[in-house]
Amino acid sequence: MKLATIIVLGWVLGFYSGTRTEAAPVKTNGLVEPSQLLRGKVTAVDTQHLTVTVGTNLFQLTPDTRILKDGLAVDFSAVTVGSEVSGFYGAVGDRPRVVTSLRIGTVSFHKRKKTEE
Repeated sequence: MKLATIIVLGWVLGFYSGTRTEAAPVKTNGLVEPSQLLRGKVTAVDTQHLTVTVGTNLFQLTPDTRILKDGLAVDFSAVTVGSEVSGFYGAVGDRPRVVTSLRIGTVSFHKRKKTEE
């Protein structure tokens, strides 16, 4: 009985001591870093390279980027210079600013009061 206990205890300790590693970064949609918020006015659009400049920052879009306008999915051609946008981006490989989702138009965080009829 003691021998079986020692064997099981040795196996458990060996198992747990051999499997400790540092946690790998969580990947979401290929992102290595957590998503960050982007918000501002579009100052340039490059349809050939699928890039958008918001303020002075250049962002890369991919075919997997979700683009919404008025709550509906739209394609990249809906992104125009002067549009207010918000969304999320993160790093994918050596590309530091890859957009995962982009919303065109201003976002109001306050509920609008209903007008009386």
